[in-house]
Amino acid sequence: MTALDNLKAATTAVWDSIPTTDLPRMKAALQNVGPNRTLVLTNLYRQFYQAFSTPANMPLNPHHNLGFDAINTVIGQLGSCQNQFVQGNGTTVTIQDNVFREVTYQNRANYPQLFWSLPGAQLYRCFYHFNFPRLQAQRDAIRLAINVPLGQIPAAINGFLAQARTTDPDVLSFKVGGPGLYRKPDTALIYILKPTNQTEQGRLNTLVQAVTTWAGSAPANALRDWTHPLMERLAAGVATADDPPHAPQYRGVSFTSLRAVIATIVIGNLIRLYNGPSNVQGKTEGELAAMALVGQLDNYGIDDQNPSRNAALPDSGTRDQIREYGLLVGGIVT
Repeated sequence: MTALDNLKAATTAVWDSIPTTDLPRMKAALQNVGPNRTLVLTNLYRQFYQAFSTPANMPLNPHHNLGFDAINTVIGQLGSCQNQFVQGNGTTVTIQDNVFREVTYQNRANYPQLFWSLPGAQLYRCFYHFNFPRLQAQRDAIRLAINVPLGQIPAAINGFLAQARTTDPDVLSFKVGGPGLYRKPDTALIYILKPTNQTEQGRLNTLVQAVTTWAGSAPANALRDWTHPLMERLAAGVATADDPPHAPQYRGVSFTSLRAVIATIVIGNLIRLYNGPSNVQGKTEGELAAMALVGQLDNYGIDDQNPSRNAALPDSGTRDQIREYGLLVGGIVT
């Protein structure tokens, strides 16, 4: 299944999950400004976000088998990895729960206090961003998603993530999830400047090879072989996609959130104008909704043949609309 196939299937499933009897109520809510409209849009966004980020082949209940002591060990190792990382000149760490807490080279002595000031339950579900020194040459970025088993996140940091900038000088940063984020197919994410020539592509290929070599170096490192449904699969547990474009309106929006917000706009408008079942031979309501979304992707800056990639930036008014909806439904981290 391609990313486009997965997007169509997910959109069809979201539409089909809406009871037909609910559509008139949703239509009325979407025709007026107010809390009912916000509630409908927020619920739509959450459904799309879940559908767009859950691989079809993901185990139904992919619990990790880490006990309490093992979880504490992983969290402690994560803290140690971050503390070591910020010793480098120009490197920073950002701990993300509901807000960002940044630790820079200059205030690295405060790192342990900052890390351990958070409750263990929060550390368990945090994202941890490791930022290399800023690169001078800025261009669009891509992301490399790696489905690392949660107990092996610290080993992955020491095995290939911390050296990613050395392997590929176009690496901007990487992010890992705490043990509580075991269901994500992208428990590790590397952000990289988008290759524009064969040399840059070769360095990216070398980085991917470093990932797969590490994964094959020990049974415990074996990547879980389910990847983000809207990304391009490169290898077992490894996928890639375009990062959201460099535009002020997209600040704080993730790859999946951007697509879920766009789906919310398009399908929300479809419901707002809904006048009963469409009579199109051989097409279900859900399939027609998926066709409507695909037909609008390019207008919203997403490649309509490969939704893992961006198309040309939409006009500023459309970008403003995307941000407005993103803030409304909680799809943007501020």
